Amino acid sequence: MEASDRGVSCDAAANIAWLSLRPAPVPEQFIVDLEATIPLAPDVSLALGGQNVFNTFSERMDLFATRFGLPYSQFTPWGFSGGYYYARVNYAWRG
Repeated sequence: MEASDRGVSCDAAANIAWLSLRPAPVPEQFIVDLEATIPLAPDVSLALGGQNVFNTFSERMDLFATRFGLPYSQFTPWGFSGGYYYARVNYAWRG
């Protein structure tokens, strides 16, 4: 950055870096998804499972939390709501 009688000027590289629209890199973490299916009858089964079963979160982004209410990045593969658990009943139609 240079100061002169005309004001302050910045070089083009600094401006491009400041205007970059790419999200900040997110540290690598493992996530685990599990599902188990139990047959209940010839045409009926029960599936129990979870996505992100160990409730993995990214690092908090306190700047975004205070300004926008988003404590975690929306660009992470594990999301920002933690683990998701479910039960599903499957029925196979026989014709």
